[in-house]
Amino acid sequence: KPAISAQSLCHWEERAVSCFCAVDANPRPAVTWSVNGSSPPAGYNTSVSMENGTLWASLRGDVDQLLSVACYAYNALGNDSSTLLYTSNDSLTWKVVTAVCVLSSLSLIFVILLLLHRCRRQSVKHILNCRAASSVYPGNLGIYQEIMPLYINCTEVTHIYTNGSYQLVYQNCTPLFVRNKQVLQVHQRERRVAWTDRRTQRERRRPENTETAVYLEII
Repeated sequence: KPAISAQSLCHWEERAVSCFCAVDANPRPAVTWSVNGSSPPAGYNTSVSMENGTLWASLRGDVDQLLSVACYAYNALGNDSSTLLYTSNDSLTWKVVTAVCVLSSLSLIFVILLLLHRCRRQSVKHILNCRAASSVYPGNLGIYQEIMPLYINCTEVTHIYTNGSYQLVYQNCTPLFVRNKQVLQVHQRERRVAWTDRRTQRERRRPENTETAVYLEII
């Protein structure tokens, strides 16, 4: 009895179909084809060959779409039939799969590099901001500024012209004491710099009460 091998299949590529039916039988079987339940259309070519005791029957033709192809084999001992499966172009499939994998890998690498670049820029910017803040507000250095003017309780001021210019002469004045060394108070900002030495910071914020007496000579 004839037996159609599982190696029997159809291949469709570029509007052309090629089907192969492998049959094991002794005596030699006859092979016929069916396309969509009927005889093959006109223009289809068929051929038969023997190889190592296996009969190979082929069917070729032009088609616009996939068709159902069946192979029938029979001899004096019986018959067998099989609807053949289609296979795609493996080389083209592998090319498409390879291209998709390569593009996906390149896209992933690009995204990773972009993220690393952004993280690096943010880190550098943060370091620069910290350095700038440290230079403006050093933690271990006292910042002093003379911001208070000298005030004197003078009831009268006399302008005397001497040596070609006017000079101010203060009368009935009482000297006042002014601070000549003050700590510059740093206002709080959006980004505050945390100093590790809190003790130094408290000492820096505490103004030194160094007072100097200012005396004026009364003319």
